[in-house]
Amino acid sequence: MPVTDRTVRLSRQARKALDGIVDQATRDLVIAWATAWDEIAVTWQAAVDDLIGYQAANGTWPPAWRIARAERAQQALQAAAKALVDVSDTAGARITQDLPALTGQAADWEARLIASQMPPAPVAGDMSVAATFNRVDPDALTAIVQRTTGQVTALAYPLAAEAVTAMNRELIRGIAVGDNPRIAAARMLARVEGRFNGGLARAMTIARTEMLDAHREASRVQRIANADVLAGWQWQATLDTRTCPSCLAQHGSMHAVDETGPTDHQNGRCTALPVTKSWRDLGFDIDEPASPLPDARAWFDGLPQAEQRAILGPTRLEMLHTGRIGWADLSTRKSAPGWRDSHHVRSVRDLEGLAGAADGSGGGSGSWVTRAGSPDDLPDRYRDPGVPFTRSTRPRAAWGAAQHALERHAHEAGPQGGVSYFPRGWFGEDDNDVQAMRDLADWVTHQAEPHWQDAGALRFEAWVGGVLVRVPIRPEPGTDDWRVRTVIPVRGNGVRKWVNGRYFDVP
Repeated sequence: MPVTDRTVRLSRQARKALDGIVDQATRDLVIAWATAWDEIAVTWQAAVDDLIGYQAANGTWPPAWRIARAERAQQALQAAAKALVDVSDTAGARITQDLPALTGQAADWEARLIASQMPPAPVAGDMSVAATFNRVDPDALTAIVQRTTGQVTALAYPLAAEAVTAMNRELIRGIAVGDNPRIAAARMLARVEGRFNGGLARAMTIARTEMLDAHREASRVQRIANADVLAGWQWQATLDTRTCPSCLAQHGSMHAVDETGPTDHQNGRCTALPVTKSWRDLGFDIDEPASPLPDARAWFDGLPQAEQRAILGPTRLEMLHTGRIGWADLSTRKSAPGWRDSHHVRSVRDLEGLAGAADGSGGGSGSWVTRAGSPDDLPDRYRDPGVPFTRSTRPRAAWGAAQHALERHAHEAGPQGGVSYFPRGWFGEDDNDVQAMRDLADWVTHQAEPHWQDAGALRFEAWVGGVLVRVPIRPEPGTDDWRVRTVIPVRGNGVRKWVNGRYFDVP
């Protein structure tokens, strides 16, 4: 995978150009919201003064029914509603106005990044060719713009109503006047303004995330147009102390050409770096340079202890250093209604449950799946230098049992659930031995306790594409099924395995 120094430079330039467009859009949103508030601030000042005056005269804040009848308060709410509708419409238009240029630039940058990984003529010699790349269909970029515009409109529409509702709640909540009504009025007005500006924070997140996602989708369709020369794309995080643990854990991971991503959190700074096939796979019988991309774990390990603690927090750092979790465990995929799936930092609670399940101490509410990027990420008790598999305290069953389990008794759920079901009947009343299941190019061990009442301690372990998967098995509540938090597919061309939020190709 010949990522070069030039590739890295181009990637940084592309990100800088993208950030410039997105940052200008968010600055314009800030100006629009500030202008909108300035236009209604006098109306709100009068409304707040009326309410403060009522409290000063009556010794109590006006009840909700009186606020609903207060003329100036209702005028202020109506003015806020109109201003917020206008500014939300403006936000949607501002976010989408740059989309055509942004998606076009994304496709151009992607082509340049791919070209930067081809051998130069002095190196390729007689094998040098004039590399040409397929350009994405303009209609595909137009479709991305239209789809993103619809998404922005749908997301921006509720902003006004949500903000007005929050402002009304502040009026009903009231404030203690104390000895200085002027100070109380200023505080009340500031709280209301904060609710008004609550829509701004949401609009800025919509702007950044949707513009970045449109850029990524344009890059994806450009990759698909040149899939014949690509091995996939590599997750590239910004290696600095501002980067979250999830993005650091994902940095360097390889993904399929057509996979959407990187699916980092909202306002994320990660990029998808296209990676070509090796020069020899492309027909150039020459050696290629080593990749200049830094390793995120090595970068993190080189930081001072205080900076490591600031990034991970003390509990995560202790669990990582003691080997209770692996580097990849820091990241987990989450779904959000009305938003795309994205990767976030795994909570300490889930990490503790995951670590407990993996080491046999019980676990809690964790995801039941542990991954390690390499054997070096594992505690000594899990390493086995002899085979690409973790050491087991129990014997392994024959291949026949593996095929029996996989082909006759397992069926796949969708990748969203990531669950395979194994009917209880397969274990059999007399079959108390350890069972094994075939997986990828190696093994998955299914460790069964000798007595049925102890079957809750079942787990299987396997190396999957250089990644250790340790999965405790639990009974499905109210059924006779046991569930394993991973899908185990049959071998075959084009079959992909879903493990802990990521696909792996099956040989």
